[in-house]
Amino acid sequence: MAYRLQVVVDGDERESFRRQAKREGLSVSAWLRRLGHRAVEENQPEGLDLRTAEGLEEFLGRMGEKKGREPDWEEHEEAIARSRLQGLPVPPP
Repeated sequence: MAYRLQVVVDGDERESFRRQAKREGLSVSAWLRRLGHRAVEENQPEGLDLRTAEGLEEFLGRMGEKKGREPDWEEHEEAIARSRLQGLPVPPP
């Protein structure tokens, strides 16, 4: 099943994306999809297939070794509330 995504960009971004896609012989959609796939591949943990239970277990084990802490739920709620108060930027006419 295919899905349609909407990406909000300004006019200059749109035009630069269009020109680059044309230089590469692609539609803007194909160009953006290729960039998205490339980003996913580049950020895939080395040698792990996250579609398998073993790969996912190994990945989560590695994540447990990371330093830092998960914010408390109250901190998440505050971030959500701040986001709601800010709202979305209004695009220029």
